[in-house]
Amino acid sequence: MKLKSIIKKIFKPSKGKIIVAVITVAVAASAAFNSVYASQEGVNCDANAVVYCGAQTVSELQSKYNASQSVKNIYNWSGFAISSSDVASMSTEAYPGYVTKSGDVYLNNNNLLVATNALTSGRENIAGSTQRSSGGTVFYTRAPAVSFIPNQLSAFVVMKGGVFQFAILKSCGNPVHATPKLPNYTITKQVRVSNTDKYQGSVVVETNHTVQYMITVKSTGQVPANNILVHDVLPANLNYIDGTLAESGRHASAADVNKFFHGGLVVPTLAPGDTRVYTFSAIAGSNDTTQTCKGQILDNEGVISSSSVDTKTAHALVDKRCPVVTPPAQSLVCSALTNTASSVDSQGFATYTFTATAKSNNVTISSYVFNFGDGNKNTVTTGNQNASISHTYKSGQYNAMVTVYGTGKDGKLYAVTSTTCAQHITISKNPVCTAPDNSTWPVGSPQCSVVGGCKTNCTTTPPTKLVNTGPGDVIAVFTAAVVSGYTSFRWYLKKKILS
Repeated sequence: MKLKSIIKKIFKPSKGKIIVAVITVAVAASAAFNSVYASQEGVNCDANAVVYCGAQTVSELQSKYNASQSVKNIYNWSGFAISSSDVASMSTEAYPGYVTKSGDVYLNNNNLLVATNALTSGRENIAGSTQRSSGGTVFYTRAPAVSFIPNQLSAFVVMKGGVFQFAILKSCGNPVHATPKLPNYTITKQVRVSNTDKYQGSVVVETNHTVQYMITVKSTGQVPANNILVHDVLPANLNYIDGTLAESGRHASAADVNKFFHGGLVVPTLAPGDTRVYTFSAIAGSNDTTQTCKGQILDNEGVISSSSVDTKTAHALVDKRCPVVTPPAQSLVCSALTNTASSVDSQGFATYTFTATAKSNNVTISSYVFNFGDGNKNTVTTGNQNASISHTYKSGQYNAMVTVYGTGKDGKLYAVTSTTCAQHITISKNPVCTAPDNSTWPVGSPQCSVVGGCKTNCTTTPPTKLVNTGPGDVIAVFTAAVVSGYTSFRWYLKKKILS
């Protein structure tokens, strides 16, 4: 039966009623068309399905995708940007979920909202759609409210690093683009002096004191942050105390400690609003000694990173200071210079032996320098508190002194002398006198007994003299000469007479 005949039978043949009937039937027909091609749960084997009859498993979807160029063209449209490699990676990155008629995308796990403002597509032009073309394939995009019959449809939801990438409706293989809910996190780092209550951004401590650090990692995004690496960077001269690292109150294993300070300790997932708190202790200035300690700002850095969120850092500062050390009292004193002298020889020379004495306090003596006052110096290298040396003078007057050298514990150099470390030296020639034969002899010699007074500028070595030429010896010689001469004279006269 034709449509016009049906209308005439149902309604009286008035012109107005016929118009109303035609409009009613048209609306019903339009609704029936949209219902036929609208997306439904289950299997959609119709002309609107991008993948005919959809796919209930990832492997089925991948097989149908690889077999259809038009599916590839639609998926590859710039608004979806689903590549062949993306489809291939769905084996490990697709999760069970659903898309709502209001345009939200959820994971089945805890009904977690991962994206909003969804845009889907189909091959048929349903009222409210926009025509698109990709690779020669014409299709239509629209909001889920245009084509969804139920409030939600099952989907493969693809996530990377906890971030929504795209979805594929199971019943028809139609792709879904949406605005992802993004993960995020924060890190804060604080420090306190050991056994105090308040953590803060910085503290002041003396060297070799213990400080405690607290690192707080918090998920602040719209979806969980996954695979977060938590890493601490210890500066030089800040040493971790073994066995003190704890994660939210749980003591960490040696392996986790190694990861925490070298490369990163993994937090598998952190839901929005959740936190992880790490605490540990360290010694500030553990390498310092009293002699090497210097003031220093120790900057300890905490680092968090993941594949889906930018790397973030936090710092806590320790102002390490050195105790004020009063240097020990230091002194070096030259306390005495004494001498002993030999007698003056006939040449007017005399040898003096000097002994210098010093007293030191936290000063190491290194040497004694003797200045003899006659243009000569000599050094005795010793660490002892006394030193001796000999020196020969000729007649004259001299001022001898000694200087003591040393080094203090603080490196200060010392060179000291004093009036008690100086000596005045006077050496006189032995006086001489002249004998009758004009030779010179030391005063008191018998040869000079007849001479009154003594010459001061005579030679110190007497000339060569006859042996035993005293007054008695002279008379004896004279007598012998007279006797010898008389005998010779008589022999001469006798010879003359006889001749």
